[in-house]
Parts: sequence; structure tokens; C-alpha cells
Amino acid sequence: MQHGRNRLRILIIDDFSAIIDRISRLLNPSPWLEIANLKTTRDLEESVSVLQPHVVIMDLHVGNGATILEGVEAISRIKQSLPNVKVIVFTNFADNRYRELSFSNGADYFLDKAFDSDRLPEIILRIHNNIHKHK
Repeated sequence: MQHGRNRLRILIIDDFSAIIDRISRLLNPSPWLEIANLKTTRDLEESVSVLQPHVVIMDLHVGNGATILEGVEAISRIKQSLPNVKVIVFTNFADNRYRELSFSNGADYFLDKAFDSDRLPEIILRIHNNIHKHK
């Protein structure tokens, strides 16, 4: 991932290529975006450290044998590495218990894959504008 000026760096963490493609298609008409992806949280800290994303869009259930609680814990690991990163949980596990756990571990947004994907471009644009107006 190149670190261009005024570009918003996004890391997508999801184990389904179709979801990564869907998110990329929703966001990709924007030339000010740089998008990378992971299919597991196994190398999360290293990837976050190297990529230095402004935004992480992640599922709670990622990878073979991973639990939803491991996904929730990954949110706090991301925030420990990069406290200012915006974490968007994008999941099919959208009940209130996981929503509350996600927010208590540092998530900034919580979206249901089935109903909220159309909100992603607006949220990303808002984050981009907020970051770059403060520079």
C-alpha cells in the first residue's frame, strides 16, 4: 500500500473474497483511497503497523476456527496499535450483544452486512474529510 498524500488508507479484514470485492466496488470509484485486505487476524499487529491504515473495516468472524469473540478482541488490539484508527465492524453477527462488545472494545461504527452496506461510502467520505481538514 503506497502512502500517498491526502489518501485514505483502508484495511479490509474479511475471510470471504466476495465481501472484500463488494466493499472495494462500493468504495473504489474514489481516487483518494488506498485499499488493502487481510483474510485473517493472525498477522494483524504486523499488518496494521506496516500499512498504518486510517480505517479498518472488519468482520467479527474471520478465518477458519476463529470465534466472534476473537474478532471483538481484535478491535482492541487494533486500537492499541493505532489509537486514532477508525474501526468499522461490518458483520452478519449484528445482534445487540456483539454491537455492545464491539463498541466497548473500541469500534467506531457497527454495520450489518445485510442492511447497511450502502452506508459505507458516506462513512468513509466523512472520515476522509475529517482527517484531512485537520492536516
